[in-house]
Amino acid sequence: MTQLNINLPPNIGQRDFDEWISQLTQYLRDNLGIVGHSSRGTITIATLPSHANNAAAVSAGLLVGDLYRSTDAVCVVHA
Repeated sequence: MTQLNINLPPNIGQRDFDEWISQLTQYLRDNLGIVGHSSRGTITIATLPSHANNAAAVSAGLLVGDLYRSTDAVCVVHA
């Protein structure tokens, strides 16, 4: 599994934030199998591991910050 390496967005202006969003979007496309986006600006993630809850995700080897899906939700592993 690819570990995401994402920095926090800059807080020094809209232009810097827009560039950060662009880089983040490309990073997600490259590393999460994102296959496209809609005209509304949403993205589609092709694959996410499925786990019942945070504990199950951690037991399966996911790390804090990793994404997984649980029923109808996209979740982030937390401590």
